[in-house]
Amino acid sequence: FAVEVSTHHIITHMSTINESLVSRLEAAVQRLEALSTGKAAPSTNTGEETPAAVLAYDSYMAQVAEPFCNQTSALLPELAEGGQLFLDGFKAVRSIVLAAAQGKKPKTDGMKQLLSCVVKILEQIEKKRADSKGTVAWEHYSALNEASKCLQWVGVRDITVKYVKETVGASQFYTMKILREYRTKDEKHVQWVNDLKNTITKLADYVNEFHMTGLRFNAKANKEAHEVLQEIQSGKTTPVQKAPSTGGPPPPPSGPPPPLPPKDSRSSTPVMGAVFDEIRDFSTRGLRKVTNDMKTKNRPAEERKSVVPAVTAKKAAPKTKKEQVSEKKPPRIELVADKKMGDFSPVGQSGH
Repeated sequence: FAVEVSTHHIITHMSTINESLVSRLEAAVQRLEALSTGKAAPSTNTGEETPAAVLAYDSYMAQVAEPFCNQTSALLPELAEGGQLFLDGFKAVRSIVLAAAQGKKPKTDGMKQLLSCVVKILEQIEKKRADSKGTVAWEHYSALNEASKCLQWVGVRDITVKYVKETVGASQFYTMKILREYRTKDEKHVQWVNDLKNTITKLADYVNEFHMTGLRFNAKANKEAHEVLQEIQSGKTTPVQKAPSTGGPPPPPSGPPPPLPPKDSRSSTPVMGAVFDEIRDFSTRGLRKVTNDMKTKNRPAEERKSVVPAVTAKKAAPKTKKEQVSEKKPPRIELVADKKMGDFSPVGQSGH
C-alpha cells in the first residue's frame, strides 16, 4: 500500500512538472517565432513595437518569475498573498523598464516617483512578514522578504548585477532553515528554495545583458521616464521609436569597384615622371669598372680584417712624494696603545 501511494505521488508530481514545462516551452516558442519574423510583440500601452529590453523581460517573466510566484502562492495557504505581492513587484519593474525605454533619465524627485511603485510593494511584503511571525510561513516570508530586495535593482547604479546576486545570500539564512525542516518531510519546500535562487539568478542574467551599469534610459526621448510611467499607468498611449525591421527587400547592390591605378607609377605625376626619365637617360660611360683584384673577397687576408684594434690603456705614472704627502689621512688625536699621541700637526710639520 505504501508503494502504491508513493507511486501515485510521484506520477502526480511528474504531471505537474510536465504541465509547467509545456507552458514554459510554448511561451519560449512564441517569443522565438516573434524574433525570427523580425516583428516585436506589440506593447499593451503603446500599440507599437516593444523595446528589446522589455521583450526580454517579458520572456523572463513568462518562463521564470510568474511560475515561481504561482508556486509560492500554492505552497502554503498563508503564502498566497505573498506570492501575489511578489508577482506584482515584477510587474511594477516591467512598467519601469518600459518607461525607461521610452523616457529619459529623470532628476532626483522624478526618480523617486519612478521607483515609488516598487517601494510600496516591498513595504507590503515586509508587513506580511511581520504579521506571519509565529506561523508556519514565517521562514518562507522572511526568505521572500530578503529575496524581494532584488526588485530594487532599477534604482541601483554601477553594481547592479552584483546587487541582484547578493540577495541570494541575504535570504540564505532563512532558506537553510526551510531545508533543514522540510528536507525529509516535503520535497515541494526544497524545490521552492531552489526555484527562489533560480529566479534571482535568471534576473541577474537579464540585468547583466540589458542593464549592466543600471537601468537604461532613452536619452533621445522628449519626456522623462516618470512622466511616461504615469501615462502608462493611466492607460494613455505613449509614442515608441520603432525598431529597425529585418524584413523587406535587401538594399540594392553597390556599384562596381573603382578601377585600379596603373602599375607604371611614372606617369602618375609630372614630377615623378621627370625623375624616372632622368634615371632612364643616365649614362655610365665615365664610371670605372670594378676589377676582380678590387673586390674584398679577392684581397689578402691581412687587408680584409675590419676589426679595429683596441687601444691599450696607458699606465698611470707613479705619484711623487709631494702628492703622497698631500693625500695623508686626517690627523689622529687619540692615544695609541697608551704610549704616545698620534700625529695631529699640520701636513709638513712634526709633533709628538
